[in-house]
Amino acid sequence: IEEVDSLSVLPIDVTPNEVELNIGPDVTNIFKDKPRRLPFSEKKIIQTQVAEWLEQGVVEPCSSEYSSLVVIVGKKDGTPRVCIDYRRLNKTKSREDHIQLRPLYPDKSEKRKEGGLLHPLQKEDTPLHTYHIDHLGPLESTNKNYKYVLAIIDAFTKFVWIYPTKSTTSAEVIAKLEIQKAVFGSPFQIISDRGTAFTSGDFADYCAKEEIKHHAITTGLPRTNGQIERINQATISVLSKLSL
Repeated sequence: IEEVDSLSVLPIDVTPNEVELNIGPDVTNIFKDKPRRLPFSEKKIIQTQVAEWLEQGVVEPCSSEYSSLVVIVGKKDGTPRVCIDYRRLNKTKSREDHIQLRPLYPDKSEKRKEGGLLHPLQKEDTPLHTYHIDHLGPLESTNKNYKYVLAIIDAFTKFVWIYPTKSTTSAEVIAKLEIQKAVFGSPFQIISDRGTAFTSGDFADYCAKEEIKHHAITTGLPRTNGQIERINQATISVLSKLSL
């Protein structure tokens, strides 16, 4: 009795699922395929696989009047795979018009990460409040060794400033922002990617000194800084036409 009870207990990593097979009402003949004559080597493979399935709780003893053939199919690597030929059985099943969704089990939902809230960036309806900033390049070097373009766009007015730069260092970014500051003042916040120019200690010190709130977007999601990415596309198109 203990041996039989042990077979009915499912392992931890196997989710119990009841399976019901509906036979069509027009099926009157009960078919029962006789086992094929197999070589001793294949017969041993089937016996070993079935014993393993029984131990894991994948299958259980059944006294149904229907039966299907067991066949062995070779994998690409040459190892055998035990399969069941359900072609005759599938012809007798009553097919449903709509696929029944599998119910959600509590053990699956507990493993999922809890949902969180989005954190949209707050931007005021005020000119020069928020800057979107990014580098474009490297491009073909000019006579003055400019290889990059620093683009700045005002989030509210969509006004764009474009500065040529020789590198993508934070020193050059700060120098261009000082030019902006002399005419328009410093913004309240700057949105950029996580490039080294914007994540360096010098840039953080500059933002702290000017009381600028810096937001670095998530890596791999350029659409988070979509305004500046759109300007970069337009800049590439203009530069391509001017360089012809």
